Amino acid sequence: MQSSLLPPLARLAALAPTKHSRDARASGATEEKTVPPVLIKRYANRRLYDTGRSAYITLEDLAGDLGSGRQVKIVDAKTGEDLTRRTMVQVLLTEQHAHKLDFLPEDFLRTLIQLEDQSLMRLFGHYLKMTLSSFAVAQSAMAQNLELMRTMAPGPTQLLGALANFVTGGGAAPAPPRRGGGEPEPEPEDA
Repeated sequence: MQSSLLPPLARLAALAPTKHSRDARASGATEEKTVPPVLIKRYANRRLYDTGRSAYITLEDLAGDLGSGRQVKIVDAKTGEDLTRRTMVQVLLTEQHAHKLDFLPEDFLRTLIQLEDQSLMRLFGHYLKMTLSSFAVAQSAMAQNLELMRTMAPGPTQLLGALANFVTGGGAAPAPPRRGGGEPEPEPEDA
């Protein structure tokens, strides 16, 4: 094995799947939409034909579609070869989207370039899928927590006021609003 592959191998060995990512996959929390992707044909002149719209589109159009969550599959019009990933990379390399590549760590890019072994590439790809799956689960949990906070607090001003009152010793912590609309339960008397 080449010595230049040792650093990527060492990093990959440390990137084993976590229990959280396995649980997320097992619970089905990361299932993709079952909507079939729209077929886009790429011709030899690099033009993209969107079969869903029956029209030619640009990379900018494609970027907008992908950004809105539209599922696409891009194939070579002559050979049928899947060009989806390559075309997505081209979208990222356009002037409008190149700044997004700045979020990729140099170590990630270096590792990706250094990988030559097909089995290591598959392992790396599997790890990336699991990482994205874990990210999606964490993002969903954060959105749920923010929504819970929003429903529990009547408004940011009231929440901050109640927390400030609590911190300065002016009273009890703010209680969440009751959904039943009934009378609040009496507080227990000290014995």
